[in-house]
Amino acid sequence: MREALRTAGEVARFITSSASAPEGESSAIPFVELRHGDYFTCGLATTGRLYCWGRNGNEYRLGDGTTTHRARSVRPLGADHACALDHEGRAYCWGSNAAHQLGRSTSDDPADIGEVEGGLRFTRLASGDNHVCGLATNGKAHCWGENKYGQLGTGDLVDKPRPTPVAGP
Repeated sequence: MREALRTAGEVARFITSSASAPEGESSAIPFVELRHGDYFTCGLATTGRLYCWGRNGNEYRLGDGTTTHRARSVRPLGADHACALDHEGRAYCWGSNAAHQLGRSTSDDPADIGEVEGGLRFTRLASGDNHVCGLATNGKAHCWGENKYGQLGTGDLVDKPRPTPVAGP
């Protein structure tokens, strides 16, 4: 599983942030954390902003609302989707939604950035190819997305479009 980035900034900051360096400054962005998906990478900058670059394609992997591949960083990990937490622990996902791995009722595939449904707050997220699991602030694990092999831990093999508690033994 790939662990999602936790942003210290507000979601609105990384939705609207620009990857361009201010006039007269170096274009190198100092990062505190990097994560990768299939053919794309996201990094959490020291400023708390989230940037992504690489293959975008029809899955909106980079979270910039386009399908344009980017050799330079833009803003907002799974194979074809990405997720991040804001400073209050709300989860946001975007990209491919073929297996409902974005955690919301929309059937749009791909889908732009949006909050994961259910009102939960998380301390950590981890992404597989078509699913996501999060550790809620109450210490309980919740997973959503594809469940073909039981990877959600919910006791069945049914895909879950919203966070579902991991079942006990």
